Amino acid sequence: MKRGHVVGIVSESDLFLRPTGIPFSAVKLPTLFKQWVDPAPLVEIYAEAHRHTAADVMTREVICVDVEDEIGHVAWLMAQRDLKHVPVLQGGKLAGMMTRADVIRMLAKGASNSA
Repeated sequence: MKRGHVVGIVSESDLFLRPTGIPFSAVKLPTLFKQWVDPAPLVEIYAEAHRHTAADVMTREVICVDVEDEIGHVAWLMAQRDLKHVPVLQGGKLAGMMTRADVIRMLAKGASNSA
């Protein structure tokens, strides 16, 4: 953030799929299959990852919504762009974050109120 303005966002895919991030296969695959992981390469991987900053891996073209946007629009945008979370702006400055779970909760709340 620069003076309250969003300059980038770091997602799980940014961390694990970018060359400057942590290699997904070295960390995630062994744990997915519940295999033992040799700690020696992990030490090197994490040491290399610690040499980088958020700016090295972040997505710079951030899709944001405004605090006044309707939840339906936010849900549509997140579905269209396959976003798991989206920054919420107020007056062009970061006011918070909205996740898929937040959107589902709000839509469900609206559906239960109208039932």
